[in-house]
Amino acid sequence: MQKVIAGTLLLALAAAEAGAQEGEGRVLPVGRVNYWGTAPKAAEPRESPPAQAQAASLWAEPIRLPDGRYVTYTPPAQVLAFLEDPTPAAAKHYLEWQKERMSKLRKAMEMLAQVSREEDASSPSKEPAGNEMRLLYFKQAQCAFCGVQDQILARVKRAFPKLAIDEIERGASPETWEKHGVDVTPTIVLARGGETIRKFRGLAPLDEIEKVLKEAADAKR
Repeated sequence: MQKVIAGTLLLALAAAEAGAQEGEGRVLPVGRVNYWGTAPKAAEPRESPPAQAQAASLWAEPIRLPDGRYVTYTPPAQVLAFLEDPTPAAAKHYLEWQKERMSKLRKAMEMLAQVSREEDASSPSKEPAGNEMRLLYFKQAQCAFCGVQDQILARVKRAFPKLAIDEIERGASPETWEKHGVDVTPTIVLARGGETIRKFRGLAPLDEIEKVLKEAADAKR
């Protein structure tokens, strides 16, 4: 029995010395001895939380994106160079950079205007055609009284079902806006055969619109 105990102690001391040589101390590392004969389960790696982003420069600022995430915004290199070293030479380089940007921006805006004019030219005209009475309704989304005018025109349409009503939003058919001198919304133009019969600048009352339409109908007879 004493020989068995002595042998066990010798094995333990040998294992401890082997661990010390591996830099693990004189205590057996956890998981090295498995008395049940199965392979020890490897530890699952843990993801450490991302470190807070360090500002790239004194001029970097946090910006919150629409989805709630924060990103660090750093001005362009040309701006940083001028801010860090505001000398006459740096100011000159900055102005040259800005002039180049403005030049490209103007070209882009000119191209958008050209494409917009081409689309307006190819779209159906909003001008009254023939000898039928038409109503041109100029409106825009930010107009506080356009919602009221919409309700009034709905009643006009019920009373005069054959009346053609053209709604012209701000930004659509700018030549029509310019031709009729529309500078406020809502504006209503009653026209026949290209000739303006009546123009309402601002909110047009129901009775006034119906009066003009009845007079025009009687004159046509």
